[in-house]
Amino acid sequence: MTRALDTALNYATTYAQSKGLKVDREVEKMKMKSIFLSLLIISVLLLSALAFSLPAVRAQSKGSDWALPFADIGGTNYSPQTVINKQNVGQLEVKWIFPLNEPALPGYIKIYGVVYPPFTGITTPPVIVNGIVYFQTADQNVYAMNAASGKVIWKFTPKVPGLNFVNTHTHTITTYNGLLWVQNPFDGYGQLAGLDLLTGDVKVNITYAAEWAPVFYNNIAVVQTATVDFIVRGFAAGYDITTGKMVWRWYTVPPAPNCDPNWDSYQEVEYGNGTIVHYPNPKGNIKPYLGDWGTRCDLNGAAGPWNNAGVDPDTGTVYIGTSGAYPVGNSQFRPGPNLYGGTIVALDALTGKMKWFYQTTTHDVTGEQDCNWSEMFINTGTRKLVLSPCRSYFYALDATTGDLVYSYDPMTNEATGTKPHAYPWGANQGNNMNMTYNPAAYKYLGGINEMAPAFDGKNVYYWGQKSIWCQKGLLPGDKIPAPPELAFLNKPGCPDGSITKVPYNGTLVAMDANTGNVRWSKTFSGTGLRGAVTVTGGLMWVGLGDGNLYALDTDTGNIVYTRFMGVGLNYAPTFAADSNGNMKMFVTLGGGAFWGNVPG
Repeated sequence: MTRALDTALNYATTYAQSKGLKVDREVEKMKMKSIFLSLLIISVLLLSALAFSLPAVRAQSKGSDWALPFADIGGTNYSPQTVINKQNVGQLEVKWIFPLNEPALPGYIKIYGVVYPPFTGITTPPVIVNGIVYFQTADQNVYAMNAASGKVIWKFTPKVPGLNFVNTHTHTITTYNGLLWVQNPFDGYGQLAGLDLLTGDVKVNITYAAEWAPVFYNNIAVVQTATVDFIVRGFAAGYDITTGKMVWRWYTVPPAPNCDPNWDSYQEVEYGNGTIVHYPNPKGNIKPYLGDWGTRCDLNGAAGPWNNAGVDPDTGTVYIGTSGAYPVGNSQFRPGPNLYGGTIVALDALTGKMKWFYQTTTHDVTGEQDCNWSEMFINTGTRKLVLSPCRSYFYALDATTGDLVYSYDPMTNEATGTKPHAYPWGANQGNNMNMTYNPAAYKYLGGINEMAPAFDGKNVYYWGQKSIWCQKGLLPGDKIPAPPELAFLNKPGCPDGSITKVPYNGTLVAMDANTGNVRWSKTFSGTGLRGAVTVTGGLMWVGLGDGNLYALDTDTGNIVYTRFMGVGLNYAPTFAADSNGNMKMFVTLGGGAFWGNVPG
């Protein structure tokens, strides 16, 4: 650990102890429960490259920016820069540290009587354009900083009243057409804003609430629902950013209150002029089921998209994944496969028409077998694929047809080709209302849980993990707590009285993008990941809940670099050049939700 980082951590430790907070710097003890003051963003500079590689860095224009949250329009989390690489990674040193001194949002949230603090810190991966770093915090402030010095250039605060819902946060910001696009998820006060990159002035303002920044195609912003849970009708929509008006809205579930028994036989798109069109259903892997959603759509819903969508710039196709069906744990009012919950879909970005769908989990009882967080579009040179990290399997689909090309089972750490196990845990569960706790094995919530993969033109890299999900039937209606407690519909069933347990292991996997053959894998015990992995310079980067930032050789899977950061990490680093042409790595620290939630 460099002297600069030691100094920073020593300062943080001293400050935390002065406030009476417990501090433990041991890696083994850096679990999700660690709470102490942390520093939020670190820019790491390869000092030894300054004297001899400056012209090469400036000439390497493709790696100079990280303009989108997951690097590019496909969401590949890949930078073509080669300045920071496996040969010199050990020479990385801290260039600057920016402590985020923002008060936490007021309030709290309770889960089964346990009080958790509100979100704090940075909740988005940094994007970097023309030597300026941009990020958004849990209380919706947006910062622009000089990548060379770490000095703040401007700060944007949305004019939204009542910022007091403790778990409201956004996951990404992005750039398009020379503007920084940010939004907040406050229902009734939502704002999708296009900000001037140099001044932070609002150039475009659209009233819309969501947690994920939109993706763009031909001035159409494809947005998603503000929430994916509870009794809401899920949808994706397209907005014209030149007029601010809705162009189309594609729905994932039938309308309330009675449901349409023929819902599976068509798709519904609402257009900006008020016209609602029922198009014939496109190709999909699930046959129409008469009465799919039952007759009580006033009690059913969700299945909303909630992720960073991938886009094929050649065809204008946007690929999204949807959440599970609602209510969770109680499927008596939704007897069918529940299209389009837990589904990967291809939509025309200009019209909203669905081209194909692939449902990964039919009739999801738990509501947790979804395909959210990231749908990555790639072109391997021989075929176009959509890669989706769902909570049952990792799926590779043909981007044109939606056919399954291969899959991967994180529970067994093996490729499953075009024939995944018939019944992964959580899939095709039937109308099972009373999920019982199994004291021997629990119930496993396996998958690539809320984690974006990466692609370097040859291999796909991702994190698969095993989580424990244990329940003991339905929570009686009179026992469902009122806000601000979360109204889970299931009784906790784990031995410690909780409904879930932290992941007991996770595996980093490198897979041939064309065939799905596993090239190597590396297992980590006792830690988890929520965020993304990054690949660049022959290295795969990942930050885990154990407080360590790791770099692995993309050829072998060997760990070639480890840095203890003092707190669990939520996102992998991003890479870009500052205004002087120096290549840097940007790491966000702190933040979080429920567990490991620390200020910055």
